[in-house]
Amino acid sequence: MSTSAQSPEVRNPKTGMTHPEMKEFIRNHFEEFVNRKNLRIGEVNFAPEFVDHGADVPAGLPAGPPGAIQYVGAALKKVPDLRVNIEDLIAEDDKVVVRNHWTGTDEASSSKRHRRGLFSLTAEFNSIARLMHSSKIRDQAGSLGAILSHSDGSPKCSFGSRIISPCG
Repeated sequence: MSTSAQSPEVRNPKTGMTHPEMKEFIRNHFEEFVNRKNLRIGEVNFAPEFVDHGADVPAGLPAGPPGAIQYVGAALKKVPDLRVNIEDLIAEDDKVVVRNHWTGTDEASSSKRHRRGLFSLTAEFNSIARLMHSSKIRDQAGSLGAILSHSDGSPKCSFGSRIISPCG
């Protein structure tokens, strides 16, 4: 009979949260921000110095939470039925890595969109400080395009502030 003792979850001094709390915070953020289309939650959840390192983020967006809110707001206008399903959450140190599946219909073309991605979020005391992401998008016809790509079109993946190539 195995009698492994379970250690209580320890609060991370960088985040003020345990790993299960960090994962729940990130899950709730996606649910509110994207699925419930509550863009104002970004004002609460994003740290004032929030930085989005995603390669598909358009140039010229404002820094910090306003840029992220504007970016997602524009996506929700283009794809009003946008939904994100969290498939996996892994927490370590001050980061949460999220494997997700996005679906929706492009309003202009009526094309169904499917996007799978990886997000690495860095938490700081009940807020999101940094976001890195890599994803692939599949349209109704089944064509696949890498959102992040090198000049030769080959996909690249990000983890932390490093770009890793190639990605599978």
